[in-house]
Amino acid sequence: MTDAGQSLLVVEDDSTTAAFLAANLSADGYRVAVADGADEGLRALEVRKPDLLLLDVLLGGRASGLDLLDRVRAADGLASRIDPELPVIVLSGLADEAARVRGFARGADDYVVKPSASKSSPGTCRAIRWRSS
Repeated sequence: MTDAGQSLLVVEDDSTTAAFLAANLSADGYRVAVADGADEGLRALEVRKPDLLLLDVLLGGRASGLDLLDRVRAADGLASRIDPELPVIVLSGLADEAARVRGFARGADDYVVKPSASKSSPGTCRAIRWRSS
């Protein structure tokens, strides 16, 4: 169902949501790694080369998901191991238009509102990967 070797990094601080997303995306054929905050997500991006980043906005800790998105988009692909063109899907409980606009303005490729994100994530991942390839 997915291209061989497709890997995703899910950055989600709620362990139940992260486990649910990882299980469903794994069942759909993706290799899934999970980070529980922006700092851990940044470290994971520096050592992995995921094909897609699924990113929650409201993360516990010092940095938000949008802060991590800023770091990804500002990365220098030559000096950093982070790909600034990495496709990013924002998964958020913030459903208002202003939140969506902020996500897209910061560089998100798509913005999916939770809890429907769990149902639409596999299809959204396929669509974003297809558009970026």
